[in-house]
Amino acid sequence: MINKKKLFIGIIIGVVVLALVLSYFFVLTPYLEKRDVQNLNYGAFYAASVIAQKAATCEQVPLPYGNLTINIIAVECLQK
Repeated sequence: MINKKKLFIGIIIGVVVLALVLSYFFVLTPYLEKRDVQNLNYGAFYAASVIAQKAATCEQVPLPYGNLTINIIAVECLQK
């Protein structure tokens, strides 16, 4: 017959492991997804601001898109 103390410890360990797995899926995963979205938004904002700053100095900013390269320049520079 299984010792009741060992059975109790086994059940406690199982409950703790289950709690850790559930907390990962319901607490940590949404936090990590939110952080990833915030990092993506920051990266897009940073890239757009760098492109706008370079274009504002009347420099052409080459943007590769697949096999194409699109050159961006501020409209004000073309009106000079």
